[in-house]
Amino acid sequence: MRSLVSLTEHEIGATVATLKASGLSFAQIGKRLGISKQKAHRLMHKYGGGKQPTMHVIDEIGTPAEVLQRHNLNPAEWRAVRFSEWEAQAKHGKIKTLTSTRFERIDPAAEAMQQIAWQVRPRKPFTTLPAQQHALVVPDSQIGYSRSLSEQLTPYHDRQALDVCLQAAKLLGDKLAFIYFCGDMLDCAESTRKFSKPASTQRTMWPAMLEWRWLLEQFRIAAPHALLCWAEGNHEGRIRRTLVDSVPELADLPPADDPDGSPLLSMQRMMGLDSIDVQYLGPYGSKAGELHRWGIRFHHGDKVGKAGATAGKYLNERTSQIYGHVHRMEQAWSTKPGADGQPVDIFSATFGCTCHTDGRVPSNKPHHNWQQGMGILTRCSDGWVEPTPVRIRAGGRATVLGTELCGSDYVERLRAETNYPY
Repeated sequence: MRSLVSLTEHEIGATVATLKASGLSFAQIGKRLGISKQKAHRLMHKYGGGKQPTMHVIDEIGTPAEVLQRHNLNPAEWRAVRFSEWEAQAKHGKIKTLTSTRFERIDPAAEAMQQIAWQVRPRKPFTTLPAQQHALVVPDSQIGYSRSLSEQLTPYHDRQALDVCLQAAKLLGDKLAFIYFCGDMLDCAESTRKFSKPASTQRTMWPAMLEWRWLLEQFRIAAPHALLCWAEGNHEGRIRRTLVDSVPELADLPPADDPDGSPLLSMQRMMGLDSIDVQYLGPYGSKAGELHRWGIRFHHGDKVGKAGATAGKYLNERTSQIYGHVHRMEQAWSTKPGADGQPVDIFSATFGCTCHTDGRVPSNKPHHNWQQGMGILTRCSDGWVEPTPVRIRAGGRATVLGTELCGSDYVERLRAETNYPY
């Protein structure tokens, strides 16, 4: 049993409600509990009313069985998370035992997600490099949702477009050397500090992370030998920026049992990327956020020009560049003198996006000049790298190296394997 001095305000309020129901006045109750009558009145109305809450918590006087019966609660939908018992003085100096129970509504989605069977899927490096190698570039998907009042999630990302990229990875097979995810794969609308955050964006981060983690595992299965690199874009960078601005110590705080590892709240850890051998490149805008491979600089990008003009802005270096950010299909070439004075061909390319282009993605513009697509790079035996933009047409259709592919909506499989009610 607990003494009155150790009770919370809620428990005192529940005690006041019980004593009030026994016929005592607030003055008598206050005297008996050692509080003012005004406080007794306030606490009872705040904590002891016994009303059916509209939220997901019931916290009031009574045993678990009594609270369940009082509110006609379904035990399959509610769980008792705290039970308290204490003594209080009743009429005629008698001591009465009181109880208090806190119930929380069970979230079926959260319960089901505890059963997700993520598997460790390490990369299997090539034993012999193929003479001709390919790379797959998957551009901005903006994975996120608008949540309706009925809890329905409308995706910003196009699942058919993402699925056709996955089919391309399977088609390229053992010749696929690496996959580069351009950044802004997650929309992170909840973390923006630049734009307003309507109610429809709330509670969407977790399902977005879950779906993207599931997709990354599918890419790892499809390309067991390939290096998988995910670059941080300005949208994923919202999470780190929020941490740095609000609680900077947490931004780079490592786990106590792994002081030399990735920060506890890094995308690498939150997404469980180590178990499927996916490299996260960040922070956005830093050298660590870039990939340099096959003589090409891969990065998310920060330039935006008029239609077709952004690619020209990236022809200012002596190396070819592949970037994202603009959601458009663009490519430009230039011939410049190399370090030895000989002419060198360089290109800059961006391969569109894999999000919807119908205006549902949050933006400050009512209309978009966006195109869905992906990129295929072919590295020939002489070292030449040929970039091939692949347009993703309506319905998730694409032609990859002469093969017609058509993406499908994988949501039923996603639900089954993550137990989340997408």
